[in-house]
Amino acid sequence: MVTNNSARRIGWAFKTTNMKRLGVDPAAGVLDPKENALIAVSCDAFAYGQETTSKVSFSNRQHDVGRGGSEWKGE
Repeated sequence: MVTNNSARRIGWAFKTTNMKRLGVDPAAGVLDPKENALIAVSCDAFAYGQETTSKVSFSNRQHDVGRGGSEWKGE
């Protein structure tokens, strides 16, 4: 779950190092103050021992929406 604990509207997005195997739904969005979004994370099957699994990571980014110009939009 993503929660906006701030007093401002935020945009958020998740990114992964392996888009073929890992998925996040929804991958991006905009949250009003104190609003939540439920996120589903999935992982496709893979051949254990034949693929590098130690270099998989997720990161998230947040951006204040409506401050200093145009509104942020996720893909």
